[in-house]
Amino acid sequence: MKISELSKASGVALPTVKFYLREGLLQAGEVTGPNQAKYGPPHLRRLRFVRTLRDVGGLSIASIREVVAAIENEEAPLWEIMGVVVDALGGGAGAGREEGAEREQATMEVDGFLVAHGLPVRPGALARENLVDALLAVRNAFGMPLPVETFVPYERAVRELAEQEAALVQSFMAAPGVDRMAVIEFVVFGTILFEPVLLAFRRMWNEKATEPSEESGVGSRGSAADEAG
Repeated sequence: MKISELSKASGVALPTVKFYLREGLLQAGEVTGPNQAKYGPPHLRRLRFVRTLRDVGGLSIASIREVVAAIENEEAPLWEIMGVVVDALGGGAGAGREEGAEREQATMEVDGFLVAHGLPVRPGALARENLVDALLAVRNAFGMPLPVETFVPYERAVRELAEQEAALVQSFMAAPGVDRMAVIEFVVFGTILFEPVLLAFRRMWNEKATEPSEESGVGSRGSAADEAG
């Protein structure tokens, strides 16, 4: 197909397709003549992959370039590719972070927590830095040196979900006709598309937990004010 047809089939605007080509996010087409090239299913697949990273995951062009480089490395294992994706989803490294004894201590505590729970302590990993940020923020907000064990319920809840997802990935990999890119898409899209679902349910349950119970004699929110009126 021509580049205009690729644009139409993917739903990605033609100027954006050309931009992705220039940036190396989309592999070059087969040259068929002066200023002409032919594109096929692999290009359409890559465009949809990049579009999901960009539009849904909110990744920067630089981050997407790193992810694309990882998936194009045929020898890169899935866990390495996921490390690149997780870092990309984490945002800018070190933005606005103040170094010092307090952060150094918090980092040591987080690393010890990760090791104790069998999680990777990867230098420069943004998920690890996010945990350090969270620990410091929680302590500052509550004005007390809360222990890193405060994270235990969250780690436990997410671990169970991650184990279920891992089993799903293994089942998917065993299916006939599944290639390497399909597995990558399955894992990456699952991470990007379902992370907001996890956050949404947590917020809903927190809201639910603050509702007055029937035993208190008050119905749903707002009923006490209605009765008073």
